Order: sequence, then C-alpha cells, then structure tokens
Amino acid sequence: MSTVMQVILFLGRCFQLSWLVKTTVLLLLGLIAVGLARRSRASGRHFILLATFAGLALLPLVLLAAPGIPLRVALPAASAPGANMALATSALRSGDGNALAGYSIDHPARKTELLLRMIDFTWIIGTTLFLIPVATGAWRVRRLRRSGIPWLEQRGPVRALAAEFEIVARIELLLHEDVVAPLTFGIRRHAILLPLNVGEWRDADVRCSFVHELEHIRRHDWIVQAIARMICAVYWFHPLVWIAWRRLCLEAERACDDAAIQSAAKAEREEYAAQLVSLARRMSAAPAEAVLGLANRSDLSTRVLALLDDRQRRGRAGLRVVVPICFCAAVLVFAMAPMRVIAQSSVPHESRTGELPLYPGAYSKPEQRVEGPHRGSLKLDHVDVGEALAGAYQAASGPSEVLAFYRKSLQRFGIVTECTGGQNRTESVRIDPESLPNPTACNPMEFGEGETELKASTRGEFWIVTIQPRETGSEFILVHIRDAKLSRDPRAN
Repeated sequence: MSTVMQVILFLGRCFQLSWLVKTTVLLLLGLIAVGLARRSRASGRHFILLATFAGLALLPLVLLAAPGIPLRVALPAASAPGANMALATSALRSGDGNALAGYSIDHPARKTELLLRMIDFTWIIGTTLFLIPVATGAWRVRRLRRSGIPWLEQRGPVRALAAEFEIVARIELLLHEDVVAPLTFGIRRHAILLPLNVGEWRDADVRCSFVHELEHIRRHDWIVQAIARMICAVYWFHPLVWIAWRRLCLEAERACDDAAIQSAAKAEREEYAAQLVSLARRMSAAPAEAVLGLANRSDLSTRVLALLDDRQRRGRAGLRVVVPICFCAAVLVFAMAPMRVIAQSSVPHESRTGELPLYPGAYSKPEQRVEGPHRGSLKLDHVDVGEALAGAYQAASGPSEVLAFYRKSLQRFGIVTECTGGQNRTESVRIDPESLPNPTACNPMEFGEGETELKASTRGEFWIVTIQPRETGSEFILVHIRDAKLSRDPRAN
C-alpha cells in the first residue's frame, strides 16, 4: 500500500485528524467564497463568514452524532484481508503449532494512541489559554459599563434613530474617560460608549457615529463576534481560522460603515473617512477592548478605500443572499462531516477463516513482528492443530455493530457462545488443553482483557471472534481451527 493511501486511511480512522481536514476544507471554501464576492455588499460577505463559523461549531457535533458515510478505497491484493490469513495458514500447515506465538495479528497502535492523547491534551490546554483573553475582555466591558457617565442630552435622538433601525432593546448612552472612539457592547442591555470630548464634535459626525453603533446593535455583532472568538479559541492552532476571524471583523465594520453613509454624497463619505482616520490615530496608544467600535485600527486603509469607491455595492443582505448561503453551508457540513474513508479489499468478500464473512468495510491491521510477550497474538499452548487460520482487522463501526454481525454469521456453525470479562493481558486468543473438551465454554484467560469473545464449534472445528473497542471504531480477530488435539510432546511447546 502506498504512503499516500496509508495517510488517507489513517485520516479516515482518526477522529481528530478527520475533524482537522474537514475544518480546513470548510475554511478554505468560506474564504474563497468571500474573495469571489469582493464586489458584493459587505453584509453579504459577512454572512458567508458567519455561516463558516457556524459550520465550524457544528462540525464536531455532526462528526460524533451522524452515522458514517463510507467512502471505500480499493486495496491491492497484497494489502487485502486475506494476506494476514495466508501467512498464518502457511505457518501452521508446516506443523509448527506455535508458529503464531511470535506473530502479532492484533498489535494495537499504542504509539499512535499515545500521540493522539498528547494532541488532545495540548489542544485542551491551548483552548483554555486562548479563552483567557475572552474572559478578561468581558470583565473590562463590565468595568466600563459600571464607571460610565450617562449622556442624557442625546438619549432622545438615539432612541429616535433606534426606532428607525427597528431596535426595541434598551440602549444605554455613556461617556467614559478611557474611551477615545465610539464603542458598543451588550447582549440584551446594549451600551454605546463615547469619549468625554464628544460634545466638541460636529453634529454630522455624532450622528454618523450613532448610526454606525446602532447598526452593530441591530446586527447583534457583539455577541456574534464573542461566539466566533470562542470558536477561534477551540481552533487556536489553525491559521485559516484567524484569517477568517479578522475578515469577519472587517466585514462587520464595513457593513456598519455602509449604513452610516447610505445615500451620502461623495463629499460626506470623504468627511466620514477623515473622521475614521482621526479616531484611529487617537486609538493607536489605547489598549484593545472586547467591544465593537467605529474606528477599529486594523484594516483601516481597506475601510477608507471602500468608502471612497463609487462602484462598491452597499446595503443590507436580503433573503435572496441569506437563504442560499445558509443552504449551501448546511449541505456542506452535513454532507462532508459523516464521510469516512475506509479500505475495501480487492479479494472476494468472504474471508478465509472457514468462509466466515468479513465485516463490511473492515480492513486488515498492519503485519508486525514484536519481541517478547505482547497483546494480540494467537497462542497455541500444548496443542497441535491440523490447520489454523487467523487474521486481525479494524472497522470504523463500533463494537456493538460488529458483535451483532458475527452473532448472526456464526450461527451456521452451531450454537454461539458470547463471553465477556476477559483477563488475558498477553494474548487475544489462547488455546490450551483445557479448551479442547468444551471449546465453547467461557474461560476468562482464553481471551484478552477488555474484549468480547464469540465462539461456535461443530465436528472438531471451532471458530472464534474477539472484539475490542477503539477510539475510532473497533478491532477484531477471526480464528478458525481444525483438528485441534493435545500435543504429543508437551515440552516441544
């Protein structure tokens, strides 16, 4: 199997990496869509990014909850499930009853699991650290609200403008000495903060500031950006999510700029742009707050150029824009998230263990020899067999689905016995003299710790299936033994 194919299959089995790949695809498509819509309204581009962040929030939930959609990849014959069986068969047919004692047919990828646990730990620590600025920002907002001075003179005009914007929520108008440019925040009790010297501004500048901040309130930009910032904390290691975050903030400001200068002449737009530059200059030495403001320092040149561009479309995003964006985002998330790449054998569907069928979509584990005691071997202890076939497999489905499949499959070979509570820490399947008189009896030392064993027997043959859970599905062993009997020379084993 090629390295590229191995990587693709590993991505399909690993939840974390599958999540990361699908996150990257979603972000790339969202940013490409925003780039293609550069001549459209800023409110439309903002909604594309908003749908992208909503998809990022839904993606892990859909990954966990939705049933998997298998994308089968055909494997060459050398990598097919029969390969493991063939090696086991040839070894045991040679008469060496312990030929499989040193051959791992179910060797757990412990190094990989350890690496994934380390990734999970680092991911959680990083998310916690990146959430700290969000918490401190909320604390600063609360402090600003408590220490602000009500601006009673302009309460009436602000209420009149809010009515034009169809805003029914309560809005506090406050002045604060630590604020150098208009800011807004709040979820249900909104607040607009302005600098103490706002009384020296021209009436037109004050009105533009009110319109800009009221548009933020109407659009619920503060809570939207707070949630998006928390999503960024979850994906803190991904550079594209921070690019999308910066673009989300920029498009929100440009949408509010468009509302402030709607139907304005070019001279008025130039005055508004000059006001932005003046306020941004004052903010150059001020600390950033977790609020939305008229004169955000980042991407100021982009906003000014957009204000002076006569060809730029402006206005709110209508249903003809919002509905298709929501539909495309939902289809993308719910169609892409459940997809899982799984191996499809190029050999016949029936496995070679006594025609016991292979679970659909299962693929063989890598062959690997190990030194010393190991978990996952077939141990023949003081037992000779005429033939033994064995193979180890992985499946994206959970243990319950695999168990149900093999309960039904084993019924054709006789009564099926199900055993739980395995205690063997070195082998997954162990056959010893005590197993021969009653091969379907449950013995905790005959199968691995934490595994479930299914057994059936008829006319000197018996079939064994052991199943154990994994983080991304399950692993199982298929064993078929024929003509088992006590070893003539116990010391040979």
